[in-house]
Amino acid sequence: MSQSSKSRYFLVELLINCLLFAVAAAICIAIFAHGNITGKKSAALSMAVAEAQNVAESVKAAEGDLQVLNTLLDTGEEEGVYTLRYDADWQRLPDGADSPDGSDGADGLDGADGADGPDDTNDTNGSDGVDGLDGSDGPDGSDAVYELRAVIDIDEKNMLQADISVTDKEETIYTLRVLRYLGAKSTKSGGEI
Repeated sequence: MSQSSKSRYFLVELLINCLLFAVAAAICIAIFAHGNITGKKSAALSMAVAEAQNVAESVKAAEGDLQVLNTLLDTGEEEGVYTLRYDADWQRLPDGADSPDGSDGADGLDGADGADGPDDTNDTNGSDGVDGLDGSDGPDGSDAVYELRAVIDIDEKNMLQADISVTDKEETIYTLRVLRYLGAKSTKSGGEI
């Protein structure tokens, strides 16, 4: 009888060890998952800061000239708002790409309705078209993940103000405000902001 009680204690001890190992493994997995998420957020913040600073320098260099700013940013503006969109790898997307919140781009061409032409059926990466972060990307993966929005305004005292914000699908990642006094320059209709 003592032999059977010894084997029971051994079995209980083995089960307790397995349970402790499972708890330790779960804690380690949670720590690694948290580290992965933190790393991705940190990388997104770094890229958002870099892109916002690039746009801020372009705004400063343009000195209030709308045509120069259009050239520097390589995009159009709508009522003083410039919108730049990026994919998950921070590659710049064309102006017609979907915004992170799912709305159409500035020119109304979202590329998601399948009416863009023959190229929208070419899936070059061999995936089934569900390769985006939220599963909403089309076969060409053209939906934007990040959006940079620069709101440019010049007040009556020739003070240029640019509010630049970078967002993803969930939240604002980074904001930057640029103030620049343009001096005694007069604003021209059509050529200036």
